[in-house]
Amino acid sequence: MNGSDVLKTFFGEEISNGLLRITLGTSKENEVIEEYIDQGEFYSMLINNDEMPLTYEIESTIFVDGEFDNKFEVIVAVTITIIALAFIYIIFKFKLDGLISVFTMIAGFALLSLAIKYTNVEVSLNSFIALIILTVLNVYLITKMLNKIKENALYETVANSTIKVYLENIEVIICSVIIAIVFTFMKTVSVYSFGMTLFYGIISMAISNLLFLRTILLRKYSDK
Repeated sequence: MNGSDVLKTFFGEEISNGLLRITLGTSKENEVIEEYIDQGEFYSMLINNDEMPLTYEIESTIFVDGEFDNKFEVIVAVTITIIALAFIYIIFKFKLDGLISVFTMIAGFALLSLAIKYTNVEVSLNSFIALIILTVLNVYLITKMLNKIKENALYETVANSTIKVYLENIEVIICSVIIAIVFTFMKTVSVYSFGMTLFYGIISMAISNLLFLRTILLRKYSDK
C-alpha cells in the first residue's frame, strides 16, 4: 500500500493534482467552524512527519450551503415585501403625514445600518427577522401618533401625541429592549445578531420618531 492509498484509507479522500481534499463538515456557527479549522491543522501536522515527508498548507476554506442561500433569499424577499407594504399602508391611510413618516422610517433604517456597520455586528438570517419585528412595531406606534393628529390637527396635538404614544406603550418598548439585551448575551452568532439588530433598531426607531418625525410634523402644523 503506497502513501496515497494510506491517505485515502485514513481520510476517505484521494490525492489528485498534488491536492489532498479533506471534508471536515459544514456549519453556520463560528465556533464550530473554528473547530473544523483546528482539525484541519491537526491533520496537516499528522501528514507532515518523517515517515511521510509531504508538506500541506491550509490555503482557504469554502463554505457551500444551498439551503442556507435559499432561506436567505426568501427571508430577504419577505422582509422587503413587509416593509414595502408598511410604507404603502401608511401613505394610503395618512397621505402627506404618512409620506413624511415613511421618509423618517427610512432614516431610521439608515441609522440602524450605520450602527450595525460601525459596531461590526454580523448580519444573519435572524437580523432580517428583527427588521420585520421593528417594522411592525414602528408602524404600530406611528399609526397611533398620526391617528391622534388626524383627530385634532393642531400644533399642540403633535407636540403631545408623539411623546404620549411612547409613554402609553412603554411596556411594549421596555419588553422589546429587554428581549434584545438578553439575546445579545447569547454566544450563538445568529441569536446575537438578532439581539443587536433589535436593540439598535429600537434606538434608531426612537430617534427617527421623536426627533425627525416630530420635528417635521411640528413645523408642518406650526400655523395651526
